[in-house]
Amino acid sequence: MNRGLIGFLAFLGVLLVGFGVAAYVLGPNMLAFVFHGDRRTEPVVIVNLVDFADGDHAAAYTRDYETPAVALIAALGGKELWKASANDVVRGQLHDAWSALDLVAYPSRAAFIELVTSSDYRALLGPRDAAVARTAMFDATPIEPSQNAFDPLATQAQALRFLKGAHDDSIAVYDAKWLAEDAKMLERHGGALLWRARLKPLSAEPEQRFDELLIYGFGDAEQRDAWVGDAERETLQTLQRRLFRRDVLVLADGLAMVQPPSPPAEAAAPPSDSEAPARDAPAAPSDAVDAADGQSQPASSDP
Repeated sequence: MNRGLIGFLAFLGVLLVGFGVAAYVLGPNMLAFVFHGDRRTEPVVIVNLVDFADGDHAAAYTRDYETPAVALIAALGGKELWKASANDVVRGQLHDAWSALDLVAYPSRAAFIELVTSSDYRALLGPRDAAVARTAMFDATPIEPSQNAFDPLATQAQALRFLKGAHDDSIAVYDAKWLAEDAKMLERHGGALLWRARLKPLSAEPEQRFDELLIYGFGDAEQRDAWVGDAERETLQTLQRRLFRRDVLVLADGLAMVQPPSPPAEAAAPPSDSEAPARDAPAAPSDAVDAADGQSQPASSDP
């Protein structure tokens, strides 16, 4: 075996080991996100769940992390869609309560990757980690008729439902058998399904790895509370229990979102003497701006 072949095989071995380490550290969902075929063109929504120890940590998170992060996101064409509390668990466990849920839209996965790998963003990770007690993050793919943009319409109160399928076809069976029944129950109480998305956990503990998120909206909290207290709604959810390993229902209320900084206004510069019309000005040279077709060529530097 010649030395060139040995060197190539050694390089290939190092490459495979490196890829294996990356796969172990990042996980299959993160690798699929990074190497997605449409990562440069397809919009994506990131769902963030955040929990704080107390109000002081929540304020520090907003001040030291969220506010500058929103500015970085806006510079890449992203925006925060919705932010809500998610700490009132109707069905689930104690760890299903979160201080806040945040939906953030990005023009592409590449934009998100550019954000999280930038030095400006990495500088914010220290303050973020100091402020949060725990977090979870998901890649969300909206399901029709939902769109990438989340619109709470005229709703004043919301509820979140997180589903983890017990079988490969759990979501498909739910769609065929139970989705319409749930919609009727919502309509009875003035509610509607606002947004629905498939979830892929990018960073989450095993007990927080869900397959789907549904967001319900109601005209007010009274309508939502009546829906929650309806025994038939509880029966419907109980009948669906064989489909899901976990079926979590959490009440949500919209929170104020951090607004990105407004772009600086462009002050109109006063016309210079050279721009003032001259009575006997010479004809414009052929390489000046052609106003007819809107194309500009560099003008001559000769006087």
